Amino acid sequence: MITRRNLDRFSVFLFDGRSWHFRLGSSRSRHRVVFGRVIETALEMVVMRNRLRTSKRRKFPRRHPKRDIFQPRRFLLTRNEAAFFRVLTAVVADRYLISCKVRLADIITCADRNWRRGHANRIAQKHVDFVVTHASSSRIVAAIELDDRSHLRPDRCLRDAFVNDLFQQMQVLLIRVPASWQYDFDAIVCILARAGLHLPVQSATARMPGKPQDS
Repeated sequence: MITRRNLDRFSVFLFDGRSWHFRLGSSRSRHRVVFGRVIETALEMVVMRNRLRTSKRRKFPRRHPKRDIFQPRRFLLTRNEAAFFRVLTAVVADRYLISCKVRLADIITCADRNWRRGHANRIAQKHVDFVVTHASSSRIVAAIELDDRSHLRPDRCLRDAFVNDLFQQMQVLLIRVPASWQYDFDAIVCILARAGLHLPVQSATARMPGKPQDS
């Protein structure tokens, strides 16, 4: 901090209480006046920079994340998803494999340049309920979505419209099944066969294990 504006002699007070005194000679000399102003401006910049550094210091200690923020999930599927999974595995038998909670980015991708531009965010943070793949080659056959009442919300409708268009453009089969607490074996066979999924021959006549045959 400069206490006097005359250029013959001025004092600079430091933060620790000490002070320095500078004598620049006669102020009538033009070059000495310019030199004095340069020093004055430089010292003022140093003082302002120190003030900015002290103001940016954290007034409160850094908060560490609490350990109880994250909690483990006990089950991968909900009750209606687990009920559908049991029926679906019985329908497809050994011909297909069923994967649960699969990201769209694992089914559909884009070029690296589009991935870096942010287009991947639209598929990396979305998933489908089930994916049907060939047991021998893991080739993707179809994706299955269970539509419950949450799909009636406006935001979910927009999300579903985007997913439908995306699967149609990629020519990947997307099957939508109304969500329920219980699923009928024959009804699931009809839905999958009507969508174009080639089921094992025994699925057309076999019943789900534990369900009695019709007389």
